[in-house]
Amino acid sequence: MTDRVRGVIIAGAFAIAVISTVIDGIGDGFSVWNWITIACGAFLIPYGIALARGQRSTRRTDTR
Repeated sequence: MTDRVRGVIIAGAFAIAVISTVIDGIGDGFSVWNWITIACGAFLIPYGIALARGQRSTRRTDTR
């Protein structure tokens, strides 16, 4: 699997998770777990986008 595909999957999955968490929080009040999920998504969505754009890589460059 290429980094581009990994990035799209990561960004898409966490976008869905954040959207559903926000909808859940609006419906019955935000809990600590809602905020933790949103915070994780706030980090992982941009990471997935960076992978998809080729700005980051999951490949090791160290040959030791």
